[in-house]
Amino acid sequence: MRGMRLARFRIGDLLTYGFVEGEFVVTREMIEEALGIGLPPFFSDFVERFTAERDFRERVTIVKDRLPRVLRLSQVKLLAPADNKPKIVCVGLNYRDHAEESKA
Repeated sequence: MRGMRLARFRIGDLLTYGFVEGEFVVTREMIEEALGIGLPPFFSDFVERFTAERDFRERVTIVKDRLPRVLRLSQVKLLAPADNKPKIVCVGLNYRDHAEESKA
């Protein structure tokens, strides 16, 4: 997997993920079509399966490497890697102390 870069990105209205290969991207949809199977819809689920299952990783990598490079990186908008994780809520347990310090 050396040099392999996974990413989430937007292509027009489509939110998807795939691989960044130099100046090109290979999308989930391209790989699904070539493999003839559906891939996990969420990036985090794909990453989990890709890192955990050697057979799956090898099949995806072989297919990815054989696909033509037709979609340029400049044609997509890279997105943050988080996708389907719940919100993170922080509680300021020492809020009163900070309010007193700042005389708020």
